Amino acid sequence: TENIDCELIKVPAAPSKGFHWPYYLCIPNELKRSTILLVEPNNTGTASDDWAVHDAAALSLVKWRSDFAIRLDVPLLVPTFPRPFNPPAAIGLIYTHALDRASLVTDAVLPGGSIQRVDLQLIAMINDALERLAAKDFRVDPQVLMMGFSASGAFTSRFTMLHPEIVRAAAPGSPGGWPLAPVATWWGATPLRYPVGIADLQSLTGQPVDLAAVRRVPQYIYVGDQDTNDALDRRGFPPDEEAVVCANLNCTPAPNLSTRWPVSEAMYASAGIFNRFVVYPGVPHTITAEMFADLLRFFKRHKPAKAAPWIPLLLSD
Repeated sequence: TENIDCELIKVPAAPSKGFHWPYYLCIPNELKRSTILLVEPNNTGTASDDWAVHDAAALSLVKWRSDFAIRLDVPLLVPTFPRPFNPPAAIGLIYTHALDRASLVTDAVLPGGSIQRVDLQLIAMINDALERLAAKDFRVDPQVLMMGFSASGAFTSRFTMLHPEIVRAAAPGSPGGWPLAPVATWWGATPLRYPVGIADLQSLTGQPVDLAAVRRVPQYIYVGDQDTNDALDRRGFPPDEEAVVCANLNCTPAPNLSTRWPVSEAMYASAGIFNRFVVYPGVPHTITAEMFADLLRFFKRHKPAKAAPWIPLLLSD
């Protein structure tokens, strides 16, 4: 496990429990008995059909983020979901690490396992991790803290909208260029399809968005004012709807993402959701020491004073 101050466990895939890929669990050596789990989705940064590439990237992430988990005094879970370069022809391009549209509807099975509903697979991993921690006599809150940057920031933003009952607090950074908006229409009656908005989300998942639950999740949504790494996903949008979205959010190559933050904040406020939208001056597409310090303060503020009794989370279809 190298020189990190935590017990690092690689939990193998357990399809019978609902997850088809391994995950990493870092348990700080001095972890207090009452705690809450921190989850960061994996983000390799590139597509590859070699799962070992994604596994190595996830392992690197959990080691890199172990210091943050130790300082926050929480265990850390990082999944090893693949992001295929040549996915089955039936689904075309799929960006599992960002929880895109295809991720919600595919039933594809790769050589290593199924990539169907990786969000539900992550919930199954969380269940398994909480059970393992409880077996080690930790009292772990049934909800989780969640963070991510870039594609994993998009996953965090979208997962929080899909499963707000599971998330106690979330910090999506530069989330694919755009935090998932909690509205179905904007700019007149223009539908905002997933993952720009939630207009058709129920048709993709079979479940309505629980905005009342989303309102209860504090989020720290941040970006640098020099960040131009855009991944605003409009695949599958009708041309007229895409034109309106792009006219208002600037789909030109390398836009300044921070100019979208006031628009996003207005959409959230219209739904009665008042999160922190933070722009960092002079920062490109990266997480700085200042950002990490602010994230640490944010999560410390929203950690439970005492963990609630653990009960298994329910998997919804």
